[in-house]
Formats: sequence, structure tokens, C-alpha cells
Amino acid sequence: MRYALGDLPGALRAMEAARAVDPERADGLLDIGRGAVLYEAGLLEDAERVLTQAISRMVGPGRAPHRAEAEYFRARCLMALHRWDEARTVAAFVRQYYAGVGHPQRAAIARVAELEAILLPVRRGESPVPDDARHRAEQAIEAAEAGDEVDPLLGQHPGLAARFVAAHWYLLADDVEAARTVLDNLPDGMTDAPLTTRIQQQTVLAQIAFAAGDRTAGIAAVSLGLGLLADHRVGLGSVESVTAAAAHGVDLQRTDVAAAVRTGRPDALFEAVERGRATFAGVGGAATPDDPAVRALVTEARGLVVRARTLTNRESAPERAHLFERSGNLLATARERAWHRTGADKAAAEERPATVADVRRVLGTRDDGAVVANYLVLDGVLRCVRLDADGARTVELGPRADVAERVLRARADLGVCANDLVPTALRAAAQRSLTRNLDALDKLLAIPLEADGSLYVVGRDPLVGVPWTALPSRRGKRTTMRSYVARGRAPAQPGRGTGSSRRTARA
Repeated sequence: MRYALGDLPGALRAMEAARAVDPERADGLLDIGRGAVLYEAGLLEDAERVLTQAISRMVGPGRAPHRAEAEYFRARCLMALHRWDEARTVAAFVRQYYAGVGHPQRAAIARVAELEAILLPVRRGESPVPDDARHRAEQAIEAAEAGDEVDPLLGQHPGLAARFVAAHWYLLADDVEAARTVLDNLPDGMTDAPLTTRIQQQTVLAQIAFAAGDRTAGIAAVSLGLGLLADHRVGLGSVESVTAAAAHGVDLQRTDVAAAVRTGRPDALFEAVERGRATFAGVGGAATPDDPAVRALVTEARGLVVRARTLTNRESAPERAHLFERSGNLLATARERAWHRTGADKAAAEERPATVADVRRVLGTRDDGAVVANYLVLDGVLRCVRLDADGARTVELGPRADVAERVLRARADLGVCANDLVPTALRAAAQRSLTRNLDALDKLLAIPLEADGSLYVVGRDPLVGVPWTALPSRRGKRTTMRSYVARGRAPAQPGRGTGSSRRTARA
């Protein structure tokens, strides 16, 4: 019930209480719900691990129905982890099982998961659009009609999910009206649907609006979806859970950013990027490190690791592996306990995304030529919106992979150069390599910006690993790195002061 109402920390507490009643229970049934909650919260790897362990215990007579249910949720985890082929294989297994036992409605649900596993890499540009996109949409509609006859499965509404998949396929077939019709005829169930379903709805609505040329409606759908994610973030009780929850917003932000790129307007691109980044800016509530229960779990886990490391002979390998597995399970439980706290106060956690007008106004008051460089990656291409007091422009910088490779090399070279124990000849070679890589990064990232004064860099991996102040064109100049542009509640004065003044329109 708590899961269905969206109270994920409460659901985890209830499941922990249920395990405490029967701690020796080894059939894996409780872990189906636990895996579903972890998936919904965005902790995808933990969810997949829990479900895989549960499935391994579902052997013997009468266990096949439970295994099929667990495999269905595992397929959803695999999709979210971009393990498309595995997800499709698992979904096909579930479909075949249900078809074989005479349950066509649940077989249709699994068919939807198969279609979605094919759909996602296409939507992300990792696979070409198939010629039969319209046929796949029609298959999803058929599955939706069958799914309407099935009760919600741990909060999942099969008919809703199938219609969203169908709408995506219609959009790929360039049939916007068919996609719109699908969403105009949604069955009941959205009001109590889980977060992932509601976010998926706003993503499809935004895609339809953008495809129809209605940016106002598209941005409204994106904003509503990001608002749902922001509210979700406030209810979580650990920094890790806040980060994990952002996984559900990836497609929504990608939709917003891709539509902004198509406009060719740098201000639209800048603001699309910041809408997503500001949603998960700052920190969420974190469990106190003095929590006795969490501390005890972590201490026990560490003790198991120490014990395992003393078992060095070949005969002890099975016991050593078992100890490491138990340690990992204890740490996972400790993380879940950290989620039991309610997160930060919404007003304290909220960040208003910066606009181009905000930042230009601030930069204009400085009158020192400062530049904000807002980097983003879309379809493997690194772009930058360069913003100063006079205006904004977009700079296309090249493949992300080129930058990532140079960053790795530069950081490795820095490590060798800083190590006095490395022979002089090797350090000299590393210094030459470092010089080449810094020059290359400078030409890729900094020189195209034509920033002669202060530079505020906004971006994430791989840019966080760039030694910005070591780049030749940035030596002796102020360069600040941050993951988002913070408008905040304090007067916007980039780089001045500390404390609340750091929550300003700066990189």
C-alpha cells in the first residue's frame, strides 16, 4: 500500500518489518516487492541484484509463477540499466511462460516489455528506426487492450505502460496524430500510478508537443515531470537515493534538450539544460552517521570483509566468497535504512533554474568580461552554450569520446608527474605527454570560447576531470567548475563571498 501511494521510505520500512517477523524465510517472495520499490526509487543496480538473488531461490514445484513475476521486474531494471538485449531476452522468457500456462493478458504485458526493450535504444539513437515502427505501435495497442484486463502488478498499470510504448512507436513512425490519439484515450489509473509511469506520461506528452511545433505545451509537460521528480527527491533520506532518483528523469530531460537543439537557439538550449540540472541540484536529506542501526550494519559488513581477507588458501575460496556476499548485502541494507528518513524541507531544497536573462543581468553588473560556459552532451556530441553580458551562442566541440580520452590521459600523466618515487626519465616522458594532452584539451574546450577573463564552467563527466587551471589559455585566470548554474535565493553575484552568496548565477 505504501509503495502504491508513493511512500518509498515507508514501503522499505514495512518490508523490513515483514522480514523481521520471519528472518529465515528463503523463498524470495518478499524480495519481489523490495526490488520493485528499489527500481521505482531509481537504485537500479541494487534492485536488479535483489531480484536476481530472489530468482535464484525460486526453484522447485509451484515457484514458476513467482519467478515469472520477479523476472518481469528484473527486465524493467535491465532496461533502465541500458542492458537492452538482456532485457528483451528476459521479457521474452516471461511472455513464453505466461502464454504456456494460458494467461494471455500477462503474456501481453511481457510483450510490451519486449517492445520497450527494442524501443529504448532506437529512441536514444543507438539503433536505427525499424521500417515496421507503425506495426510495433499496433502490437503495443493490442497488448494495452489485453493489459486493461489485468489488475495492477505491484502498482504497475499494464494498459498505461503499453499505451506509452505505442505512442513512442507512432512518433518514430512520424505519425503525431496517432500518438496524440493514444494519449487522449488513456484508461483510469494515472492518479495512483507510480512515479515512473507518471514521468513516462509527461515525457510522451512533451515529445508529442515538440513534434507538433508547440514548444509552450512541450515545456509545460517537461516542467510538470521535473516537478514530480523534485517532489520525489524531497521525500528521500540519503544523498545516494537522491542521485539514483535522477535516473527516471533522463529521458524527460533528453526530450527537452533535443527539442531545444532543433530550435537552433542558444537561449532555448541553455534553459532546457538548466531545467533538468536544477531539479537535482544541491543535496537531499541524509541519514545521520550516528544512527546506531546503520552504524552496526556497516561495522558488521567491514568485519566480514576483514575476516574474508584472512582466508587466502584455495580451500577457503567458497567461504571467502560467501563472506563478501554477506558483507555486500549488509551494506545494501544500511543504504536502505538511510532512505527511511524523510528528506530535506522542500523550500530549503528547491532551486529555481537559471535563465539566460538572469545570468546576462548578473554578468552585465560585473563588467569584467566574465563568461559562463554551459556544456552538455547529446547523441555523443559535446556542445557548449557560451554566455556573456552581450548574449549567447552555441559552440559544437566534437565527440565526447575524444574529450573523455584526453581527460583520462591528462589525469594519469598528472599522477606520474606528482610522484617523486617515479624515475626521472619516466616523469619527463609523462610531462611531455601531459603537455600534449593539455594543449589538446585547451583547443577542444577552452580556446573556442574566446574567454579572456573569468570563466565559469558548468558541466558533468567528463568535464569534472579536466584540470582547467592547467590549460595553457587559462593559466593565471580565474576558472570555476560547477555542475549547474544556481540562481538560488541570494543576490546573484558570481564568485563573490561564501555561504549563501555562493548560491548565485555562477558556474
